Amino acid sequence: MRMLSFVLYKEFLELKGNKMGILGLVLSSIGFGSVFPLMAYLRLAGMLPPLMMWEIGLEGAELAAMIEQMLQHFVPVILPFFLSVTATQYAMLSIARETESRSLERLLSFPLSWRTLFFGKLIFHLTIFLACAYTMVLAYFALSSVIMEAFRPVAFGTYLLVVVPAVVFYTVSAGLFVSATTRTVRSANLYGGLLTSGLFAAALILSRLLEVELGRGIMLIFGFMLFAAGFVFAYCATRVNPEKLLYEQSS
Repeated sequence: MRMLSFVLYKEFLELKGNKMGILGLVLSSIGFGSVFPLMAYLRLAGMLPPLMMWEIGLEGAELAAMIEQMLQHFVPVILPFFLSVTATQYAMLSIARETESRSLERLLSFPLSWRTLFFGKLIFHLTIFLACAYTMVLAYFALSSVIMEAFRPVAFGTYLLVVVPAVVFYTVSAGLFVSATTRTVRSANLYGGLLTSGLFAAALILSRLLEVELGRGIMLIFGFMLFAAGFVFAYCATRVNPEKLLYEQSS
């Protein structure tokens, strides 16, 4: 428990020293949560041209109904993934940077196990990015409700308690897995980006082409799949042999 607290404190000091990074997290969370409702408002007011192919030719009540459908079912599916790009960036560099700089070797010279180090980083990143995700989501739903009187959150409790944590957990677990299995920051950036962008693209395509509505059942299935994938990534990361990783880097 003492070493876990040590890892959490170390991560906190690193984040605290990056004031621009903290500001960027706050602004990006609010920005991602605000951009879609604002664009919808400007589109309804006729101040923006059609933003999507399926908006062409729609006006009045038809346009309002389509935008309401988008805000209630389509955007919430993809919304957490915008923040996950930032979360992956932080998580996937967390261990890879230490491996590349050899500070991982110094850390493991303490009475600190690899699993304790990994779980400390996992808990820290989950806490930070859950706070960012909830800031973003609450900003989105609050602004959408103000802009569109007919806007009603669908299964809002399930969305907050299942979908948002599932996306964050998957993102952080996948990012840390990539970080723990690559020897350079460059490789971590490449593979982590592929994992996140691939899932984001799948959610975008399925939700649009299949006309999937964000009901409670879909949320539970989607959340279960992401939690399961996240646990697989976390388990695989705990099985990594750090000595072998460091040895291969130096060879």
